[in-house]
Amino acid sequence: MKQVLFVILIVAAVAAGGAMFFLKGNVANLLRNRHAIPSPIAACTQVSAAEAQKIAQIVVDGFNELDPDPVHAVFDLQTLFGEAIHQVPLSDFERSNFLSGAMSGAKDIPNRWIAALGEEGRVKLLRIRLVDGHQRAQLRMLVGDGLNYLDLTIVRTPAGAIRVVDYQDMATGEPLSRSITSVVMPALASLTRTPLERLMQGSGDGYVASVGQVPELRKLIEEGKHQQAMERWRTLPEAFRTTRAGAALRMLIAQGIGPAEHLASLQEIERLFPNDPALSLLQVDANRLTKRYPQALQAIDRVDEQVGGDPYLDSLRADILIEAERIAEAQAAAARGCEREPTLIDLWWTAIGVSLKADAHAQAASLLDEVKTRFGTKLADDLSTISGFERFGQSKEYAEWRARQPMPKTPATSPAVQQAVAAGDVRTAVIAVIAERLARDPATLNDGSRLTADLKADELDIAELLMDLEDAFSVKLDEERELTTIGDLIRYVEGKVTPPSTPPTPQKPGK
Repeated sequence: MKQVLFVILIVAAVAAGGAMFFLKGNVANLLRNRHAIPSPIAACTQVSAAEAQKIAQIVVDGFNELDPDPVHAVFDLQTLFGEAIHQVPLSDFERSNFLSGAMSGAKDIPNRWIAALGEEGRVKLLRIRLVDGHQRAQLRMLVGDGLNYLDLTIVRTPAGAIRVVDYQDMATGEPLSRSITSVVMPALASLTRTPLERLMQGSGDGYVASVGQVPELRKLIEEGKHQQAMERWRTLPEAFRTTRAGAALRMLIAQGIGPAEHLASLQEIERLFPNDPALSLLQVDANRLTKRYPQALQAIDRVDEQVGGDPYLDSLRADILIEAERIAEAQAAAARGCEREPTLIDLWWTAIGVSLKADAHAQAASLLDEVKTRFGTKLADDLSTISGFERFGQSKEYAEWRARQPMPKTPATSPAVQQAVAAGDVRTAVIAVIAERLARDPATLNDGSRLTADLKADELDIAELLMDLEDAFSVKLDEERELTTIGDLIRYVEGKVTPPSTPPTPQKPGK
């Protein structure tokens, strides 16, 4: 279960932007009076639950619609960053300079959050709660099999605006303002030493420069270069690596390397922050990776209690119970989740997976019908070829279920496709198949078009595209192959085929 970590993005931006701006403008103000200031959030006032819900829903809708503008509009980053450094003794000029840099570094943070969520991201407002005198909006964030919870602190600012001024990330276990403090405090403490120490020893520059590598690490992660990112992470100062943000960054990198490295990163977090109840979400993975299933289930129970109840956690329970070979309990957990939140498709797919594991073929067929009816989900023409469905595909229940389904569409074998195949023009044939299967204008398609992000193709669309191309070129294509763009698909097919000299026979409906 990969964690959805926004804290890394914003801490990197603030540390690099704010501290570097501080360095640039600080020398001329070495002798200014330094002092802490009151908490900016303490100067804000409480809003009603209804007001908080309205703001929280703006954030949720922005995330789900992949629109950063409304998210940016309701986040008060100035107050957030001010809260992070309000206890640091700084001159007014130094504080202003740091905040200017932090704001500059974080100006595109909502865009990065949206990019991190991507097409698979789903965000839901679970509840509004009053905590420490301010309303907290609890959001559940799902990205693929990744889960996290955000608690947004929503207040009325001294200017009268209702804004989000901080949030707590369950995967890191502390408010974002505190994560920022833990990262920038060593840098600012070094930078506020005596003029001679600072100018001659350069004690602040080394830490700041090291933390400034975090955006580079994020880029390596996005490029899939996790081993290189881990090597770079190990060169960061221990003062950063042992913060929650630094340890969370290691975990994020480790998830892309493998289970052993992931487990090691989780165990290090437990060592650094022992007996911290906020780490229950991470302990689900730590115990699952070591096959300590009872402890993993106990960790889920703790998360459920901390968030005030979340039906999605029944999906996690069911998955772990399957691994523990406790099939009947897994079926009960999956059914309970579907009953508690029937609008969440993930729970229905979990229930289908449990039914397949239990060889409850009649139940699997019924659940597939439920998914099609409730969500309008388009299923593959032949489920028996999909991993996990093999035994179901050989059952009489599947034969009966398939016989009830509408006749599948005839795969794309238009004259344009046949002509391109006959001419050995793989690129034109692939684009023609994509255009017909996804109802797109071929003129708008190019090698760089992304199948999921740009063309909105889901897994079944891609599976059907591959089947169409198999029929067109009489080859076998691997559904597990990672294909991001049209160019990837073209190159894959080119490597598989020698185009025939005559067009293939069109596939009959229902084949």
